[in-house]
Amino acid sequence: MLSACSSDANPTAATAQDSDAVASESAARTAACRPVPPEGAPLAWFPAELPLPAGSYPIQDVDAAAPPPSAPASDTHRGLLAVHGSVTDFTSFIATEWTAAGWSLGKGDAERGEAEGGYRRGDFGGAYRVRDVYCDPTFTELLIVYGPGGATESS
Repeated sequence: MLSACSSDANPTAATAQDSDAVASESAARTAACRPVPPEGAPLAWFPAELPLPAGSYPIQDVDAAAPPPSAPASDTHRGLLAVHGSVTDFTSFIATEWTAAGWSLGKGDAERGEAEGGYRRGDFGGAYRVRDVYCDPTFTELLIVYGPGGATESS
């Protein structure tokens, strides 16, 4: 039996459809899932013009948490975020919202429980990887790379 909880007092038909999609995606989850981490400090370098689904939040600035690098520092940043929604929800969101905000998306790649790709606007861009790793099916983990010269196409 699969059960879920919601904070919505009056779910809509769209919420019910989204719940069905999340339930089918979470059915493939293994016992290796982990709890959604608490909210971390804001990512000062994260562009305000790169929207995220409502309810998403930063977890960790990966570069700031890493030990001193052996490679020279760069203007490229990496961060982890908890994204409200499934992998499918996120990829649909960026296809609509990021492109509407002027970002170009690369072809990308998707597998069960994971999607990745590149994005660019002007001289800035990077890559993202969103994964279904949390026991709570209403959140996914987003690793985002952002900086000057990011490309939407693979090398």
